Amino acid sequence: MKLAKIISVLMALCFIIPLASCGKKQPLPACTHENSASRVYVYVDQSRVSDGVYSCTTSYPTVIIPSASDKADKINAYGEMKNYLESSDKTNQQLAEMFKKDPKINDPYSYDVLSEAYLSGSALSLTYTSETHVSEDSKVTSYFYYVFDTKTGEAITLKNMLKNEDESTKTALSEVIAKAFIEQNDKTALSKTGKHEEKAKELADAFVSDAEVSSVKVSKYCKLNANGIVITIPKGLFSSSEIKAEIKYDVLGDKLAPKYLPVNDEAEDTMEFAKVNRDNFEKQTFSEEIGTSSTMGIVTFGHAEHFVIRNAGDNNIVFYGSHVENALIWLDDTAGNEFIIEYNGNSETIKF
Repeated sequence: MKLAKIISVLMALCFIIPLASCGKKQPLPACTHENSASRVYVYVDQSRVSDGVYSCTTSYPTVIIPSASDKADKINAYGEMKNYLESSDKTNQQLAEMFKKDPKINDPYSYDVLSEAYLSGSALSLTYTSETHVSEDSKVTSYFYYVFDTKTGEAITLKNMLKNEDESTKTALSEVIAKAFIEQNDKTALSKTGKHEEKAKELADAFVSDAEVSSVKVSKYCKLNANGIVITIPKGLFSSSEIKAEIKYDVLGDKLAPKYLPVNDEAEDTMEFAKVNRDNFEKQTFSEEIGTSSTMGIVTFGHAEHFVIRNAGDNNIVFYGSHVENALIWLDDTAGNEFIIEYNGNSETIKF
């Protein structure tokens, strides 16, 4: 299978130069990877405002699932994420007006941007980084996680991702999480009264049972990435510092449902890409077109289990795709002209 993939990519590479430079019509090989039905894309439009005094950036993601558009529509309509972005946009407008009338500090800014996206099995984790600098002594950074089952379109939590929801499984996983809290955080971050072990257990129990702690539903601060579970509880909720825990998949054992575990077949993948612009290609050349037509884009050859395009200026994600193969990806014209491409363990910078 690996040899067949390499031969397919070598054949496709013959078209990179013509496509990128003169736009001649060339046929691309069909999308035939065995995981093509699991393709999930996240296309990001960014709103950037800078009036010379105050600057703000907000990422607006659109999830695309070619084989299940109804599930993608459900994810894109998810109320909690929409409310977060609308609230962010409203706050940014208010701050812009405030600083325009009375500049209080040098270089005030805020941003709410998509900083990570990852598909683990059928679980899509979106990470928003929110940072605000609106006073000389205050720079606040928070992280918000949104996790969806791409097969159902439903928002899910750690409890939903368990292999079994019996008490023995919950207890075993809670013990693993509590241990991670204790080992990976300063004791005072968990409790200033010496009850750090009790606090770790309370938080861990809440994650596996989807319960609240002091009226806070902590389950929304958990996501999956390539290594395992990541928990980040913002400072100010239970402590003056963040409370973190990262637990690798091999430590989790068989506690998560197999459908939410990563495939990790990148070693078998071969991927190449080229940059194009609107004036030097023909649409029918490409087997799949993603995003809104703009002045610049990336065309891919071969297969990548995870394909990420970041803005080189601020490292924010402008595109994420799982099982990307032979696609044309348009880039937001407002996102600058230099990008970082991450694929199959590689990272390259391109400039238009």
